[in-house]
Parts: sequence; structure tokens; C-alpha cells
Amino acid sequence: HISEQNASRLQKGSGGAAVGGQMTDRPSPGACDSTELSATSTTGELLNECKNLVPEAWAHSVGRLDSLLRRRHGGAVRLLWNPQKGRVLHSGQAFRAGDEIFADRFLTFVPVPTEVDANKLWDKLESICVRRKLPLDPIWYWTALNMSCPSSSSGVPAPPLEAPCPKQMSLEGSDDEESIDGLASETISPLVWLRPPTPAAAERLSLLYREEVNEPSLGVMMLLHDLGLKDILEPMLVEERLRTIVQNSFECHDRRGQRALGVWLTASFVSHSCIPNSVWAASKDGGFSLTARAPIAAGEEITLSYIAEDDLACSATHRRELLAKSKRFICNCPRCVGGDIAKPFKCFVCGELFLFNVGRIRQQSICMRLLMKAVLNFHAMTHVLLCLVSGNDYAIPGES
Repeated sequence: HISEQNASRLQKGSGGAAVGGQMTDRPSPGACDSTELSATSTTGELLNECKNLVPEAWAHSVGRLDSLLRRRHGGAVRLLWNPQKGRVLHSGQAFRAGDEIFADRFLTFVPVPTEVDANKLWDKLESICVRRKLPLDPIWYWTALNMSCPSSSSGVPAPPLEAPCPKQMSLEGSDDEESIDGLASETISPLVWLRPPTPAAAERLSLLYREEVNEPSLGVMMLLHDLGLKDILEPMLVEERLRTIVQNSFECHDRRGQRALGVWLTASFVSHSCIPNSVWAASKDGGFSLTARAPIAAGEEITLSYIAEDDLACSATHRRELLAKSKRFICNCPRCVGGDIAKPFKCFVCGELFLFNVGRIRQQSICMRLLMKAVLNFHAMTHVLLCLVSGNDYAIPGES
């Protein structure tokens, strides 16, 4: 069980989760009927908005990105174009449950500053989000600001995470009333509180999927104005970065236990499924690994869950509602369109969620169905028993 799969809610009070990764380049058009989801008005309203969010222009980058990913991961993965989803990641070889599919280094890894950091820009951003009632959690705007910071030599480097910023630095400028020995006060750029991406990372961030941006949102403009950044950072770039992290980021924790948002190139092309064949983990230093949680054949699409493990045990309507709110697409995975073929079981000892694929069981005779269900129940109860005996240290693959 990977505890860091459980992501924060994108919209305050919306129930949407962001377990990360790209929602595939194209939200699935026509994945379900409006009548099927008429029980919830929010999902019904979002259906029409989710149909044409992706330009076909993303297709031209597939060949170049596929070559890069194959060099980086030794042919373990392939990037292909799917007319309904866009750019999706496939396995380049067979994997058994528990095998590591790939490991990756971050493009950006932005933690929430601590009190020790004394980051006044973050403190002010938090208060603005509350006062202006901005729709996203402050960490999303904070990450977008860091990703929009100039990465060239003209940018002002940020102080290291471990060292607090000098107390004399102020967002309000210099203190003219308390100059020392007649020294002229110095205006400190707010950029010193940000950590810009490297030029290479900034370039690759632009290759990741985001919704089309025609103009910066009102929330971004108010934020930049209140922070004194409207003439320092490009509003359009901040808006683009914000939409990029909403679609591609993973929530995890840094080495100090602080919440952090990370973006990884390869992981951004992994599609969602409510019966995923892989599970992800992020280290506290910004490393990322993807592990098979079920056997994966060569050429098979690699999938993970964009919603929390607890939400995977809910109904298809609930899961689709979460994804429509947070990632703006309607899930069309085999489980959602196949009548919930995965039977969820959660271990009450360790909290691990199992998804048993019962689709094939329904096609068997009555005697065979009873036998196969008995085997699944025995598998689940064995896990619980071994968890009790071993003190919650026992783990077996999460799917059958």
C-alpha cells in the first residue's frame, strides 16, 4: 500500500482528488451518456465541457518523446498516440506483479515552506487565497509561481531550503525609517523566495498536456497583483503552468515531512484506470518509481489511479464525478463501462485495498463461480491473518 497515493483535493470542498499524472492527452469524449450520470448535476454539466479540450497538435510530439523515454528507461516503456486519449504510455516488455517498471527524476518538486524557512511570499499567498476565496489550495498556486520563475541567469536564485531567508527581506520593500548609518535601503525582489526550474526542466514542462489557455484567469491576475509580481512574472505563463500542474502533478512529501507537488516527465503520460495495473511511490528527495501491481504484458497500456485508494472502492458514478471535477474527463476504463467488474476489499489491519477482477467469474457456471469466489475470499482472509500475525508487515500484490 502506497500511502502517498492519496492526494489532496483540487477544488475546495469539491471532493476531487489529484493522485497525479496526466489524465491522458484527450479526455474521453462520449465515455458515458448524460442520462447515466443524471443523478449528479455537476457531472452532467461537465460532460459537454470535457469533449474537446485537447488539440490534435499534441500528436506531433509523440515520436520525439518516445525516443527520449526509450533512451531514458532502456526500452521498458513506449509512448504511443491514442485517438481517444492522446499520448499514452505502454509497456515495452512484460512485467510481473511487484516489478519496477521505471524510475524517474523530477522536473519540479516544490514543497510547502516551513516556519523555519520564514518565506514571507508563501505566508502572503496563503492569506490572499483565503481573502480572495481562490478555488485551489495554496500549494497549487505556489508551485505554479515557482515553475514560472525565470530559469535563465537573469533570474534571482532562491536561498537553499535548509537556510531561512534573511529577516530583513520584506515583500513591502525596504524600511526607510530605520536605515542604519545612512545606508540606502535596498528593494528585494520577490523572486528570492521562489525556486526556478532549470532551463531543461522548463522546456520539458511545456511539452506536457494542459488545457488551452487564451488568457490568464481572474484568480491568477488577482494573485500576481496582490503579491507584487504582475510586472515580474508573465501572467499567461503562470496560468499555463497552473493548468499543467493540475493535470500532471503528484502530491507527496519532502524529507522534512512537508507536503509537496512533484512533476515527472514519464509519469505524466500514464493513463488512469479504476482497476490500475501499477502503483506509484515518490521518495522524499523527489525520486519517482512505478511498480506493477498486476502482470503487464509487453505492449499493454500502463495505468494507475488518479483518485485515492478509498475512492476506488466507491461506485462508478462517484468515481466519475471525482475525476470530472478534478481532472475534467469522464472515465471510460473497463471497470466503469463494464458494470464495476472489480470487487473491492480493504484489509482492516493494514488498510491495503484489493481489487479482484470478477468479470470473468460471471461468465462461468454456477459451480465454478462458487469455487472461484471461495478462492478469492481465502486469498483475502489469508492476507488479513498474516497481517495480524506479522504485525502489519505482510504485503502481497494488490490485485488478482
